[in-house]
Amino acid sequence: MVKSDNLKELSIDELNSVIQGAEAAIKDKQRQQRSSVVKQIRDLAASIGMSVELRTEKKVRQSLPPKYRNPENPAETWKGRGPKPKWLKAAVAKGKSMDDLLIK
Repeated sequence: MVKSDNLKELSIDELNSVIQGAEAAIKDKQRQQRSSVVKQIRDLAASIGMSVELRTEKKVRQSLPPKYRNPENPAETWKGRGPKPKWLKAAVAKGKSMDDLLIK
């Protein structure tokens, strides 16, 4: 066990190693606690004749590809969600159609 007095004597690499070890230990303890709580929940539900389905996976949003491109600055794109960017509004005001700006 590393005492706080000893931390001052450690190199940066050694301190980073201590941090990584501590973070791994925290995650392991959290996993153990989570597992214990889930077991308690399932046991309580079973005691009254119910079952419990817990969702542990987070939904990952997939990034959409850009749908429109600014012909004057190809680095500027828009995915078609949210408010229209200024460059798109300006292009439409100049007579361009949304179809003209579509990425093909």
